[in-house]
Amino acid sequence: MTSVWLSRLGYDITLEIQKSVKGMLSSDPRVVKWKKTKLIEQIDYLTAKEITGIRWAQAKLLHNQVLRKELQEAWIKVRLFDPFSDSKGTLISKLKNTESSGVEFIWGRLWVTFFSISSWKMAGEWILSQVFSIVKEYASVDIISTSETELSFTIDSWLSQKKLDEMTLKIRASLDIQEDGYENFVKYEKNKALVFCVWQNLYHSKWTLWKAATALSKWWINIEMVSQWIMERAIVFGINSKELNTAINLLHKELI
Repeated sequence: MTSVWLSRLGYDITLEIQKSVKGMLSSDPRVVKWKKTKLIEQIDYLTAKEITGIRWAQAKLLHNQVLRKELQEAWIKVRLFDPFSDSKGTLISKLKNTESSGVEFIWGRLWVTFFSISSWKMAGEWILSQVFSIVKEYASVDIISTSETELSFTIDSWLSQKKLDEMTLKIRASLDIQEDGYENFVKYEKNKALVFCVWQNLYHSKWTLWKAATALSKWWINIEMVSQWIMERAIVFGINSKELNTAINLLHKELI
């Protein structure tokens, strides 16, 4: 790439991508009420890839393959902007925006199924491998939350009832669970939703989880699952699908 070659020669290179929108926004303006979405003025590569990696989250705006490894290593910036707008758009670079101390982006996803497994065998060797080998035959896993004896994960709800029951029976057999009880069970719940909260500077963001939980509790929205991603750039909440739009608006108002 010519831009990479010029950057290695010491030139300050910015790759400009022109779109009909002013840049990356803090959420979907069709969902957030009163047009309160904000422009993300500056963001680092990893956080931008986190956002574009979430399915249906600004994928048409910027494909995550645009943010290639070669650009990052050459310290090339990417500016996403509307040439017919006064806005400077969104600048993506290798450096974090140190002035950002809160959530940058909130997104939701419908048509999710929650799986919950509890078994004293979960603490044994290779058990997770056995479980996910079974799941792999039927669907791909999205979000995972674990403890010593329990496992929760999500899959898309497009899987038929017959396939869901078949997968459940196989998992029960692998864990020697004849029927659901108080301590040992394998169950699933359909028509759930996920809410993604993404930001750049987790270590400078205080009480984010507490603020989010408090905001949702005011409207009696129950958090059924929580997962914090390994890169510490996102927290994901699992909730009822009927409450998704309300949750996005509440979290956007409280955190952004």
